[in-house]
Amino acid sequence: MGEAMRAALASPVRPIGTPAYLDYAQTDQMVDPAKTRSVMGGSGGAVTRDSLVQNGGDDVMGHVMTADVFGPDQTAPFAARIVKWARTI
Repeated sequence: MGEAMRAALASPVRPIGTPAYLDYAQTDQMVDPAKTRSVMGGSGGAVTRDSLVQNGGDDVMGHVMTADVFGPDQTAPFAARIVKWARTI
């Protein structure tokens, strides 16, 4: 995973014109939130940003914020936001 992240960070994102839905948590201990925002800002396409807020039942590392195991209370609302975004593109 680390090698994939290094390759992604070394790749230019400005030429990518595809709309993107990107989410992150300020509490993420696996991925630097500042670096995530930086990459988001470099995209050539429209970027919809979603900052997830960690709740008591979520992944303690703040990384996987949805799914039945890591963030069951966030899964349905998160999915609804993605569907709403997808309908706008």
